[in-house]
Amino acid sequence: MAALDLDHYEPLRRTIRIERTLSDVKGVVQIGEPKTRAANRAVTLPRWLVEELAQHIAEWPADNRHLFTSPEGGYLRATNFRRRVWKPAVSKSVGEPMRVHDLRHSHVALLIEQGVHPAVVASRLGHTSVRTVLDVYGHLYEGLDRDAADALSPPWDASDVVATWSRGTSPDLTRGL
Repeated sequence: MAALDLDHYEPLRRTIRIERTLSDVKGVVQIGEPKTRAANRAVTLPRWLVEELAQHIAEWPADNRHLFTSPEGGYLRATNFRRRVWKPAVSKSVGEPMRVHDLRHSHVALLIEQGVHPAVVASRLGHTSVRTVLDVYGHLYEGLDRDAADALSPPWDASDVVATWSRGTSPDLTRGL
């Protein structure tokens, strides 16, 4: 969040490109690249968030072009943000314990609840494989097996799919005619 800047934000396309990270180690700010190639990505934003960001940018013009800055206009420092903004907001809403990283997990839970495909979730998170999504969040897919079973038609119903043949072989569609 602290590394996001206006050069990587395209409000008309509703995207933000994640191409940099900001770390603050012992008071030294460093701008770097994401950990993996997949973490270097473009994420589509919901319309409501683009509207919120427009309001934020109008209220907090950034001299250094970062979307989120300290009140003084410099880099957003994690420790100051947690102390000044995060902890008071958490105590007034959901309560402790709640980490900033938990917002990422909440985002995933909401996507899964909306039926978003695991590959899309993995891409939005910057994961190289859906396996990570399924391993970490698989418990949130509860009930999908029942939905899959309910979606199956009886084998005697007409179907648009020839599903009685295995990979590597072609069905003999003329058999039985």
